Amino acid sequence: MVKKVIFIIAFLIISLYTNTIFTQLDNSIQLSDCYNWAMEKHPINNKKAILDLQTQLKLEQIDISKLPKLELNASASFQSEAVQFPFEIPGTEVPTLPLFRTQATVDGSYLLYDGGVSQARKGIEQSVLNTSQQSITVAKYPIHNQINQAFFGILLAKAQIRILEQIDTNLQNRIKTLQVARDNGVALQISIDQLEVRRLEVIQQTEQLKGKIGEAFSILNTLTGQSLSVNNQLEYPQNDGFQFDQNIQRPELELFQLQKIQITSQESLIEASRKPKVNLFLQAGLGYPHPLNFFDDSLNPFAIGGVGFKWNITDWKKSSVDRQMLSVQSQLVDNQKEVFLDQIENLKSPYQNRYQTLQELINQGNNIVNLQQGILQTYATQLDEGIITSTDYIEQLNKTTQAQLNLELYRLQIEQLKVEYKTLLGN
Repeated sequence: MVKKVIFIIAFLIISLYTNTIFTQLDNSIQLSDCYNWAMEKHPINNKKAILDLQTQLKLEQIDISKLPKLELNASASFQSEAVQFPFEIPGTEVPTLPLFRTQATVDGSYLLYDGGVSQARKGIEQSVLNTSQQSITVAKYPIHNQINQAFFGILLAKAQIRILEQIDTNLQNRIKTLQVARDNGVALQISIDQLEVRRLEVIQQTEQLKGKIGEAFSILNTLTGQSLSVNNQLEYPQNDGFQFDQNIQRPELELFQLQKIQITSQESLIEASRKPKVNLFLQAGLGYPHPLNFFDDSLNPFAIGGVGFKWNITDWKKSSVDRQMLSVQSQLVDNQKEVFLDQIENLKSPYQNRYQTLQELINQGNNIVNLQQGILQTYATQLDEGIITSTDYIEQLNKTTQAQLNLELYRLQIEQLKVEYKTLLGN
């Protein structure tokens, strides 16, 4: 019985511990997660489904245009004169053609061979769809920068809060020490009050930073469609092995390529339009007088069927001009691509200069923080011994705090710079 109870307790402890671990893992958010959520949530995604449906309907229209066509036609007319024979045929009564005519027919046609026009049109519609869908991806891409700003804003604020919490702990320890000294008649109450004021200022700064975190999470939630909060742990992006020499993989490059494919696909339509067309036709109906028999002035059925052939021998160089137009359009796309790549190249250099500057600031910042912390530690001892006033200690504490905040800012800025550089290149 005792073993059974121990087993149940152990099971519950392990389950609770496991659930805690999984909860922590579930609360861990990566920058790439935010990218994916934002891409899925973006309202322009609705346009993709509309474009798919539009293309499907256009392809159906093309298929329908290839099916046999049936038309019901009817006409009735009255004319002032009819054909009359100026002579008489012995032994034969020459018919008198009626002035009233009527005819009802069913006309059918079927395109046997269209020279590949239908297939070319389908290719164009598919290439237009691919280009339009890639345009959607391009339109969504700038949201990466917005997410970067909110994500790193949260990381920076949290890092600053951690520093301020350390300062608050430091101040509380100094206050307790001075309170003991005051009780022993060694320190004055004003020294304690000055430290209390500085501690309240630290708490105030912390609350302001918490407000900024809440605002940044609100922006992040709006962009991603999630319900993230301070309970979610944002992970630092992994930028190990970062290099400036990276290939450009922006979605605009694929868009330019698809635009050229779309232009090229139209050449097949130009070529198909010059090829011969073959069709079957059939006409059947009733006519009065007989449409096919000149001497029959009664109501009779009739039918006509056959094969049609059509070939545009010359188009007066229209196809040549059309191809030249496509070539010009392709050159314009190439020019847009060159301008885009040139803009990216011009933006790369400032990132490299800023990176080097931040590296220097971090190196110097480490030295400054170490020196300031050493001085602060000395000041703390002197404050406890009554050698300096609390004002002197607070002044040095402010310098140390600012040095720590600056260093943390530089560290986050260089990580944000790496992410923004990768975003610039589409990596």
